Amino acid sequence: MKPRDAIKPAAIIRAHIHEVLRIDFVEWIQVDSYMEDLNLVLDEIHSLGESAPAAALELTWRFIKKIPAIFNNVHDEYELAMFCSDLAQEAWILAKKAGNPIEDSAARLLDAYAADAHDTCRFDDVPDILAKARLSGEKRRILAAAALRAAQTHPKAAPELRAFADKCSQPTPVPGQLRKRLKDTAY
Repeated sequence: MKPRDAIKPAAIIRAHIHEVLRIDFVEWIQVDSYMEDLNLVLDEIHSLGESAPAAALELTWRFIKKIPAIFNNVHDEYELAMFCSDLAQEAWILAKKAGNPIEDSAARLLDAYAADAHDTCRFDDVPDILAKARLSGEKRRILAAAALRAAQTHPKAAPELRAFADKCSQPTPVPGQLRKRLKDTAY
């Protein structure tokens, strides 16, 4: 799909993001239905990503940026954390497909993690998502540098981010069984 052809579907998905995040409060009995609504929007982004990964990535970044506004408005936090994990994973995969620089992708994901690290912890899986990616030594150093920059910006999450940077600085072998499963997360 040409970038111009993605404009209309992207506008529709952007409106769906706005609509699904325009809530007052989701009671525990409504959480399953609300999660289905969130996942439908994520599915739309994923479908767009098959033909227009850059447009889908921009929508994913928008979703990640806007979703913290509802964190305290959903009664069941565990399901929302699982959704945010899926959203972050989708962003990482789309970033690779779209050819987005690893510095930008890592910085955005680590900022989402750090901004929420000591509040609702919805993006807690971000360091694991990034750590499991098969990256060259140079890209792991870039990831570590992004974590250290995020630590400066987010002092509350600095200890976790510094520990993550240390982990990225050390090479980690990926066992043969995990190679196939982690293929989509390689940058």
